[in-house]
Amino acid sequence: MIRSSVTPLLAVLAACAPDGDTWNPAYFPDGEGTRHVASCEEVRHPPNTDVSLMRSFGDTLVVVDGAGGRTLVLDRAFDILAEIPHDPEGPAPLLDPRGVALTSDSVLVFADRPLARLQFITLGGTLARTVDLPFMPDALQAHGAGFLTASTQLGAGPDQLLYFVDAQGGVTELGEEPRGVDPWQLRTLANLVAMAPVAGGTAVAHRFVVPEGYAISSPDGTGLVRVTRHALPVPERLSSRVGWLPAPPFDGDALMDILTPVLDMDATQDGRELLLLSRSGRRGGPHHEKIVIRTAGDFAFVESIRLPVNAGHLVAWGGRGGILVADDQDHWYTCVLP
Repeated sequence: MIRSSVTPLLAVLAACAPDGDTWNPAYFPDGEGTRHVASCEEVRHPPNTDVSLMRSFGDTLVVVDGAGGRTLVLDRAFDILAEIPHDPEGPAPLLDPRGVALTSDSVLVFADRPLARLQFITLGGTLARTVDLPFMPDALQAHGAGFLTASTQLGAGPDQLLYFVDAQGGVTELGEEPRGVDPWQLRTLANLVAMAPVAGGTAVAHRFVVPEGYAISSPDGTGLVRVTRHALPVPERLSSRVGWLPAPPFDGDALMDILTPVLDMDATQDGRELLLLSRSGRRGGPHHEKIVIRTAGDFAFVESIRLPVNAGHLVAWGGRGGILVADDQDHWYTCVLP
């Protein structure tokens, strides 16, 4: 078991935002690019899952089935290659993975929130190694010779949001503090992030409330070099949601109206563009209409594309313009973006 230590990252050059947590998203005009609609086809007989996390690694799909208490590894035909049980008392302890990566030697790396660990587990279900973390992790992305992760903001801490875990298990702060919000009860939600690989580094985006992202670059492929903040694209129709937060006590309807810049995120297979699953600001029947916002690696807006399904998860899948999405009823769809 590797026990990590936290050291300041003096080499990181952070692009600082103005004092105070005020946000200036990159608005794009309502309807800009949304004349395009993705073509989607439902996947017949996918595995019976309650998807809480979905990630693709080339021709391999990893699905965390939260309610089912397992993680599935699937091939291109959605046949099960491996099944990892979520058992905190088992030989490969796993409880609630909030992020997952797949190494080149076919080892799954889980960021387990309640265990506050990175768990390295083989496809055969054997625990290869463990890295204890001084915080509860929220997301995970392979980066250079290690991994990027984020802290779950509960109570008053921790006082850093983003971290790098190197190959030896050392943990380095990236100099980005969590974003403050009022009411404070929404601090956890405001600091949940999504991560995706892009050419030259990793993209990180706040999923709720905060329309900001980060580009983390490593030109030499190993050392962390630069962290920069970028505005996330937001439809003009949602401008009234920016900075708006409900007053406690919260109900489900109020939370559904919170700004959601990124429900999920992945990069195109060449790593040159990002695909952001978001809301258009329109209602599609009982649901918020979903869109895919295509951006450059620094979140610069390219176009938005309507989805004909109520997607909650997205991965790049099936070649250029292809994505796989899962909706709130656990139906899966393969879609082609125009």
